[in-house]
Amino acid sequence: MAEINGTSARDTINGTAGADTLSGRDGSDSVFGGAGGDTIYGHSTADTEAGSQIIDALRVASGLSGPLFAASPPGDPDRLFVVEQHTGRIRILDLNTGQLNGDHFLDLPDSSLATGGEQGLLGLAFHPNYASNGLFYVNLTNQAGDTEVREYRRADANHADAASGRAILGIDQPFDNHNGGWMGFGPDGMLYIASGDGGSGGDPQNNAQNLNSLLGKILRIDVNSDAFPGDAARNYAIPTGNPFAGGVAGADEVWLYGLRNPWRASFDSATGDLWIGDVGQGAREEIDRIAAGQGGLNLGWKFKEGLQTFSGAPPAGLTDPILDYDRSTPLYSGVSVTGGYVYHGPGGAQGLYVFGDFGSGALWTVGYGNGQAQDFLNRNGQLSISGGGDIDQIASFAVDGTGRLYLIGLDGDIHRLTPRATAGDASDYLRGEDGDDRIFGGLAFDDVHGNQGDDTVSGGLGGDWVVGGKDNDSLSGDEGDDVVFGNLGADAADGGVGDDVVRGGQGDDLLRGGDGADFVSGDLGSDTVTGGAGADIFNSFGDAGLDRVTDFNRSEGDRVRLDAGSTYTVSQQGADTVVAVTGGATVVLVGVQMSALTGDWIFVG
Repeated sequence: MAEINGTSARDTINGTAGADTLSGRDGSDSVFGGAGGDTIYGHSTADTEAGSQIIDALRVASGLSGPLFAASPPGDPDRLFVVEQHTGRIRILDLNTGQLNGDHFLDLPDSSLATGGEQGLLGLAFHPNYASNGLFYVNLTNQAGDTEVREYRRADANHADAASGRAILGIDQPFDNHNGGWMGFGPDGMLYIASGDGGSGGDPQNNAQNLNSLLGKILRIDVNSDAFPGDAARNYAIPTGNPFAGGVAGADEVWLYGLRNPWRASFDSATGDLWIGDVGQGAREEIDRIAAGQGGLNLGWKFKEGLQTFSGAPPAGLTDPILDYDRSTPLYSGVSVTGGYVYHGPGGAQGLYVFGDFGSGALWTVGYGNGQAQDFLNRNGQLSISGGGDIDQIASFAVDGTGRLYLIGLDGDIHRLTPRATAGDASDYLRGEDGDDRIFGGLAFDDVHGNQGDDTVSGGLGGDWVVGGKDNDSLSGDEGDDVVFGNLGADAADGGVGDDVVRGGQGDDLLRGGDGADFVSGDLGSDTVTGGAGADIFNSFGDAGLDRVTDFNRSEGDRVRLDAGSTYTVSQQGADTVVAVTGGATVVLVGVQMSALTGDWIFVG
């Protein structure tokens, strides 16, 4: 007897000869039970708990004016400092009380900002030693339409010293879009700055590939010293390790290049890896993951948009995104990616990258393992929203000082996202093998087989394949559009909620479609069949056995289907309507008067 648990990545788990408890945890896992009577979970024991797959979305703030970024300062974990794009304000949200401070932490005068379209106050980063030195940095477009990174100093806990502002770095902008705007301090204490390609469309000036331009890049600078004392607009130094410094061709500040509009990025707090959401041109959105400390990479724009060629022949040595998506696939499309965070907060979904799309409102997670993206999944259907508001216009994500995750909507709402225990689960491949097994698929699509033994198998949430195997099994598809197949033995199979396919296979089976428009077929043997609520199809064929349909309801849209080429007769036998199929199959509609059956209640093909 053994207890074996997987990780948040993809695992292959094999049981022993004893009665094992096997849990895949997050990710798409392959779990094989072995010879004993095993208990197998796609995720964990939480698979059996109602609501364990939910992501709670609690609205913690509303009424903000165009919020598009937020962060907690070091040493101040229970407050979020929220950036408003066009007002030029930074506001403080008390996460314990849910109240916004009446005074603004910083209120930039209109004369210092350009506020059209994608311009405005775009980014905020607190110095790692903010608790002691009070320094923070903002990324904005000034009144001339150019990018400025400025340093300010805290006056007190609730106010910045507006007069303390000084320019750190400036970038001339040829157009008014693709300004980037994200900034963040890396694990190395350096300030990383995301810049767009300069705008218009298709990068007409080829800035992203021009190593002498600061546009279309991730920049890396040291704000703790000044290597340019004679230049009032350059108050920083070039860190050791920058790939194009020290006589190498290219601007000293450049860390990564080949980006179009890296709107939001973040560092994984556990590994130091840099994750970037780069907004596409017209076809693909992309997520880039850069291993900690790895600079000098060309991320491809404008040779490539996502994984597709955009302009010219891509040179060798480009670094492709780990994930890209299109603009038309249901649940997996959008028009403007919003990068997020690798989650290390309370609850489930540990180690998954959470991100979204501003245009479609989609919320996604993706894992990373073996050098590639794993389990790109839409999570909107798992959201349980409380406190009001909607999940839309996703402008940014934020993490507070305790690791809790927030979603910021440009419509003025901020929601805290808390995944419950199994919320990060993905599609699992589960096999009971020998023995009388108990198997729980959990969230997402699962391929679950009991195989030998009298098994109890549950698909869980999502459209699953649930197969009994050799002996007498109890099967449930649960929520989602499932395929449930008893196979050999005398099985009890229930589709659950959703539009399911439920088949008995061989043996005398007890079948139930459940709620939804189901396809139910007893197949061989003498079966008892119940469709449940919804317009169900009861299937039979020439040499099938006896199916007794307990709840045929024409007013709900129920019908009988026979395989192509079948011939049949219909008769009234006592209280029941009986369909006799040439070849020996019989379908009994229990308690149904033949005279009440009208229209195409039975069909062939």
